[in-house]
Amino acid sequence: MKRAVLLGMCCALFGACGEEGAVGMDAGVEDAGWPMGSVELNISMGEDPCPVATATVTMNAGDPSRPVPSIGPLPLNVRDGVIQGTTFIDVYASQAWWVQVHAYDSNGVNVCWGQDPFMTVYEGRVTRVDIEVGCLWPHCP
Repeated sequence: MKRAVLLGMCCALFGACGEEGAVGMDAGVEDAGWPMGSVELNISMGEDPCPVATATVTMNAGDPSRPVPSIGPLPLNVRDGVIQGTTFIDVYASQAWWVQVHAYDSNGVNVCWGQDPFMTVYEGRVTRVDIEVGCLWPHCP
């Protein structure tokens, strides 16, 4: 009986992990009655980017009339040193989200950074945010 329960739990966990990439990353947990939207994150690394191994995104809402929980830091995919964009679903509708992207080298040093301090998420809509990531000197060659 214990083996069957354990096997069922493992299958459920592995199955849930496999769904994430198909529809985007679940940034928040939908609350009953709170309006939700989505965020399409597009990242440009500019000219002569630093070598990037990992990256994260953090989102903080700055609307004091509608305080909502912060999101992240969440990992972003990095392919061949380039940070990949993604779509976050179930983001609280709010004004003045501050979106920050941090990129790290293979030693964990923050080598690049970019932001959008004024993003607004609208209920039931996809908000596009474009962030240009710049290198942080003196960490880059």
